[in-house]
Amino acid sequence: MFSLGLIISILTRESHPKFDRMAAIGLPIFVIAYATVYFVYPRLGFTEHAIYVHPFVLLICAGLLLTSLAAGENWVNRLLSLPPAIWLGEVSFGIYLLHRPVGWALDVELPHHPFNKLGAVAVTMILAQVAHMAIEKPSRDALRKWGANLIDQRRISNP
Repeated sequence: MFSLGLIISILTRESHPKFDRMAAIGLPIFVIAYATVYFVYPRLGFTEHAIYVHPFVLLICAGLLLTSLAAGENWVNRLLSLPPAIWLGEVSFGIYLLHRPVGWALDVELPHHPFNKLGAVAVTMILAQVAHMAIEKPSRDALRKWGANLIDQRRISNP
């Protein structure tokens, strides 16, 4: 796995038109494939766990990773540089942590409701933003300040 990472790093260090074209085509295909699997697998009788460990899903995730690493300057990168995409990246850890508990809570409170999944997405996004503002950002700022103070103290003690 480490060797594969090195090879990808070397190949993608400089932008190549061939990689850019592959990524511009491959990235949306893999995103659509993952979204399709995410919503179709449960209806085919697979458990929710299969979405994370099934070999087909892992191949799709590997494809997502490879195409995103290979991407140079293209429309996908421009799309991912838009403010909504940047915001989504900022709150993604909160989304990751909160989506399951929110989904389970809504399944218990509103089983079989037609807007259950949409409600779970909305509640998760709101809670992720609150967690980002109340926990993540202050923690990150405090750690940066602590790190800067530590560096300053070492500079003072070791001139």
